[in-house]
Amino acid sequence: MHIRRGDYEAHCSLLEGLAAPYAVYNVIPGLPDTYTPNPTNETTKKLIMPHCLPTAQQVIQRVIVVKKDYETQNPGKAMLDSVFLMTNANKEWLAELKEGLSAIGLGNVVTWRQLELHNYEKVAGMVRVSGSCGSPSVV
Repeated sequence: MHIRRGDYEAHCSLLEGLAAPYAVYNVIPGLPDTYTPNPTNETTKKLIMPHCLPTAQQVIQRVIVVKKDYETQNPGKAMLDSVFLMTNANKEWLAELKEGLSAIGLGNVVTWRQLELHNYEKVAGMVRVSGSCGSPSVV
């Protein structure tokens, strides 16, 4: 899962005030979880935050739905019990999310902080390579 936090806290609040879509794919008809803002309707403006900057509990609730859908559509296949989190969330928020995911049966929750990433792999871990020596910095 790619869960952008950090820099999105101010960004999502700005988008909420403008009633602007936060990602183009969120307004494509037929895709799940679409969000089409209406600048004249305060209710729809408030719907952006669960899409753009969900709480840990909102992410967990969404994972419950996705996990159930997968397991219903794939009877007899391996159950979902692992997830890779690509995120720039702070450690406290991430700890809450990992605890909640573990409680719903995802026993193997891994973040980029637990991986040893090299060169171009760093993009999968929300790590930016800076300088000529390639020392990573958290995005």
